[in-house]
Amino acid sequence: MDYLGRVSNELWLRFWSSCARTELTNLALTCTAFRDLFQPLLFEHLRVVLPDGQWGPKTEIDGNRDALIARFSNIAANPRLAGFVKSVYYADELEMGNPGQMDAITAFKEMVPEEFFETLPKFANVHTLAIHNANIDIETEVREPIEKLPNLRVLTLSRVALGDGTGKILPLESFTFQHGEWAAAIIDAATIRRLVLRGESELAPFIAKLKNKTLPRLTHLELDVSKELPEAKVSAFLQQCPNLESLVLVRHPARTQPAFSGGPMAIVNGMPVSLGAGGGGLQALLMGMNSFMNGAGPDPRVPAPPPAVELRLSLPSGATALVNLRELRCPYGFAVSLLPHLPALQSLELLRSDAEASSALPTAAIEAAAAPASSGLRKLSLMTPLVLDASTLGGVFSAMTGAMPHLSALKLVLQDARAREEFRAGSMQLQLPPAVCRLEIEVQKPTKQGLAFWGDDVTGVQLGTKWGELQGTGALEEVALLVKKGTRVFVKHGDVWQMRV
Repeated sequence: MDYLGRVSNELWLRFWSSCARTELTNLALTCTAFRDLFQPLLFEHLRVVLPDGQWGPKTEIDGNRDALIARFSNIAANPRLAGFVKSVYYADELEMGNPGQMDAITAFKEMVPEEFFETLPKFANVHTLAIHNANIDIETEVREPIEKLPNLRVLTLSRVALGDGTGKILPLESFTFQHGEWAAAIIDAATIRRLVLRGESELAPFIAKLKNKTLPRLTHLELDVSKELPEAKVSAFLQQCPNLESLVLVRHPARTQPAFSGGPMAIVNGMPVSLGAGGGGLQALLMGMNSFMNGAGPDPRVPAPPPAVELRLSLPSGATALVNLRELRCPYGFAVSLLPHLPALQSLELLRSDAEASSALPTAAIEAAAAPASSGLRKLSLMTPLVLDASTLGGVFSAMTGAMPHLSALKLVLQDARAREEFRAGSMQLQLPPAVCRLEIEVQKPTKQGLAFWGDDVTGVQLGTKWGELQGTGALEEVALLVKKGTRVFVKHGDVWQMRV
């Protein structure tokens, strides 16, 4: 009896698709039927990483290089196996090595990308491609091999140079670009669904190439705002995206340069004259340096804090570009501008941007959520401000209670040391919005005292009990404390709070 044939291929795949690679290899070697079934799983994902650190002798470094090249070139040489490859991940992490074998390390760093990108077009069925640190240091042609992949739909580029920006427009559905060069003119505005753009000056040419083009299928956008790509251009670009459902905005602070004037640098600049003045110059130099090092003046090596920027996006009255937006993650200031235009918003994450003043508060953003357009908000994540005292804390929670009557899930991120201690001190007097049923508190880098407080199981029970009483509606059912990558969840059973085991 053919027992193997009595079990469908779908069931075999369900049984074994999540097992280790060695087990899949053994299964593929068992018989022809299993080979045909499991080889596509074995070769579906191709990972090529130049490992950081080559410290051995030349023979060892060369051997590691040749083995890495053989790993992907042998697959590419077999059309059947190459056809199974659907996703490729490439990264160059080689930064250090044996200082006595720099020629071998340089050959490693040059030959692997040359062979890889020459071979890449042979994987014609690749759907997803991620490239990290490909050719910033070593010149390698990257764009042309990418353009030869007919089925490519998901592309991630991080620290990759694409030449002069000329080339084919690709029918990508997802494109992620981080801190590279010349990513302009690569995506098709008609096909792109997910777009992630990270960086500063390098993003402006990309957005310029899309000027006046509508992106009808784009539903997810992550975009960095900066001096080079200011709010006005971002506002205009958002109006080109009529069907956005989720939006993430980050604002880079204005860059400042160290003030290398005065202080010890002025003394050092005068060394030739001072040291030649009968020996007294050396004493003056040492005295000046000592005076500076003991706090006589500001350290000119440390940049001044970046100037605060008013974060505001200007959308025209009655703008409908963001009417389908359901999720928003952005700094306080951007939320104030956007919330009146978001009738479908369900989830909001408020961040404190380094570009905003240290005294910036989320109160205005929370109050903006009271607009009828944002009345459907159900989930809020809030990074607490740097300036946080009992009065500020009470004002923030009061604003939430008044502006967000339907809020059911609330997360607080306590990032700054002062904010953590102030929140800890005043936490037992806070009234939650009436409909909140789940509260999550993430405590980042707690002090020893704070860790003892937030990591205490009794604290979670006390917080749940007290907040439930102050809320007054009985809606609160779960409190989660995230401390040092560990999570304690406390739930209400009847009127009793207990830690979930």
